[in-house]
Amino acid sequence: MRVKVLVTGLFPSTGNYKDLTDILYRIHTNLVERSVHDTEVYYHSWNRKEIHSVLVPDNKYIRHARKNVFLDDMPICEYNPYKASKHTKTKRWLVQLDKHSHREFWRDIPQPGHITRNLQIISTSKLIERLKDSPSDIYIRVRWDSVLSHNVDYDRLIHHVAKFNEPVGCMLEPDEKNTVVPHAFTVTRQRFEKSDFYIEKRVPDNPLWDDRISDALIIFKPEWFDTKLVEHWWNKQELIAAEWAWWQVLCLPNKLKHLNINGVAVVLRQYNGMRWVP
Repeated sequence: MRVKVLVTGLFPSTGNYKDLTDILYRIHTNLVERSVHDTEVYYHSWNRKEIHSVLVPDNKYIRHARKNVFLDDMPICEYNPYKASKHTKTKRWLVQLDKHSHREFWRDIPQPGHITRNLQIISTSKLIERLKDSPSDIYIRVRWDSVLSHNVDYDRLIHHVAKFNEPVGCMLEPDEKNTVVPHAFTVTRQRFEKSDFYIEKRVPDNPLWDDRISDALIIFKPEWFDTKLVEHWWNKQELIAAEWAWWQVLCLPNKLKHLNINGVAVVLRQYNGMRWVP
């Protein structure tokens, strides 16, 4: 199969080029070199100092990213995507809504994180638009700050998406019972290093699955991502945030179920124990 890896979004200011080198090494090793598929890696980000500062060193992984990245000016989100809750009312979403809807809205750049959490969708959409004349059977979307495990058969996940026609989302979710730093980091790091991963139950009362696709790594078919619909929702201020936005884009219009794996990839800040985000 023809597979395209889409590295999209924004690299965090808390990371450095060593972090990015390891992230890209894991992407190329696990998704390209160890795969039986015809796989290419593409990149998109916003034209900001966070990405320019880490694409300077001249190793082969960063050099590949530097030569192949598409950059656009970061758009200004004119609304709080956590208030655009027309499409979902799940328990976890309502918790996030209560958490983020009372925060002050800043129009200035850089915008606060709770405002920009739908821009990863826009970044992915812009990259897909650039690749629309290059056919592909499978897309694998990876965050710039996703640390991939070496102990996963990624081709098996690709096969699952192709066979069962459902997107697969992966992210190691920290145990919310362990919210005390550094204990939360220790548990998260141990689970990742031991490959303590599992499939989330697909039931409505599971807040880590209901209307939510884990977004450290997402595997899906190109036809499920409608860039025009994404643009419509963005312009109408109806594109919601983060993992719920991925469900909105991939599952809602296509009437698809999805599979979430608690594991496979972990966000850099949690891998490094920088801060706890419940």
